Amino acid sequence: MSFILDAEFKEGDHPRGQPKNAGQFAKGSGGGSSKSESKPALTIKKTEGGNEEKKPVGKVAPKQKQIEGIVDLNKHLQMIASVHKMPEGMDSPASFLLKNGQPYVVNAKTYEGPRDPMHECYKNATLQALKNKDRTYVEGYMSVHGVPLEHAWTVDKTGQVFDSTITPGMDVSGYYGVPFKKDFVLAAGLVNKHYGLLGHESRKTLEPLLKGKTENFKADIDPESLSPEAITDRMSYADALVRSIPPTDKIDTPERKELRKKVADDLYNHNIENRTRNREATIILGLPGSGKSTFAKPALDGGALEIDPDLAKAQLPEFQGGVGAFATHEESSAITRDVLQKAVTNGDNFVWPRIDSPDKVVKDLKALKDAGYKINVQFLDTSQEEATANAISRFLKTGRYVSLDTIKSYGDKPREAYKAAVESGLLVGHEQFKSAPGHKYNKVEDEK
Repeated sequence: MSFILDAEFKEGDHPRGQPKNAGQFAKGSGGGSSKSESKPALTIKKTEGGNEEKKPVGKVAPKQKQIEGIVDLNKHLQMIASVHKMPEGMDSPASFLLKNGQPYVVNAKTYEGPRDPMHECYKNATLQALKNKDRTYVEGYMSVHGVPLEHAWTVDKTGQVFDSTITPGMDVSGYYGVPFKKDFVLAAGLVNKHYGLLGHESRKTLEPLLKGKTENFKADIDPESLSPEAITDRMSYADALVRSIPPTDKIDTPERKELRKKVADDLYNHNIENRTRNREATIILGLPGSGKSTFAKPALDGGALEIDPDLAKAQLPEFQGGVGAFATHEESSAITRDVLQKAVTNGDNFVWPRIDSPDKVVKDLKALKDAGYKINVQFLDTSQEEATANAISRFLKTGRYVSLDTIKSYGDKPREAYKAAVESGLLVGHEQFKSAPGHKYNKVEDEK
């Protein structure tokens, strides 16, 4: 790594409009990042006594303004993604950012310390990440005076943002980007001979990223290491973004109808060559974040089809990696019902993780029984507190978001639905599991 840090770099015009933004990786000696030891810029004004008074230029934008700015960045990316048509099976850079990006709220500490050269953010952030073992390279956008600008910075495991390129005097109101693993940043730089990962000049490694062929590029997040402030900021952003995305089930264009059909076909045909058709159904009841997907795995390994609206949501552009879960709820449910209908018609075994009222669950049980299905129901007994903690952790790790108010609104519905299912007499089997420390479950007897 040292020859990279000490290399001689040839600066050139950056294809994304920022001169000297990328530079080129090249072997040599000397050079490197010419860090200035000057402190942040100051303004000077005369006092009544004629003395000079020094005040820092600008202030960090309030958190609420930053969150609003990040939501605007998200909308900007949505707009770009909607008009940037790509070959089938390939994301645009904007859609890649929506799927993998995270919000970042800055503070005064973000801009402390010596400044690196302006207009060289990709180079500055890369070298900062490589020089500091606790820093992660992040690339995406920042909002300056409400204008989205491509940018790069670093972040530590607590969620603290560091930006050695600019000062808060630029009226920055939001950062949004993808955290990349250091080994990927280093390898990509050597292949592309350019700093930056998401621009056309880095296409040698960008194209596999956009096609989903590159694994382990994204830096992992440890929720236990994040500061309380960082967690609160990210949850506040998610709530604000959820409120800004209109429900998608009202979209009635020919293109949308075709997308729904394609999603339904893709979900039904997944792993169809290993499908079993014994007319067996497993329904798993539990709160969000209770681990229903984990419990579904044995049935899936046995050839069952997964009936889960979350799978449909993931293929809708507004889902954005998780924060658009509420906006896509009704549309994904309708798509999943189409998949379910086809499965029942063909006698496919399936597993169905769900949350619903007792009346709806029993109604579905009767319909499945009439279709000749043998039905098993599993109930994952998790407290509201555990479900909330798990949902927050899942959001921080994956971006999949369920509002805490939504979790609270479910109340005890899974337990009530399980009890109604058992009492319906429509089941061939049922099991109840109680959560235990370490994200584990113990099987328990039903309450009499």
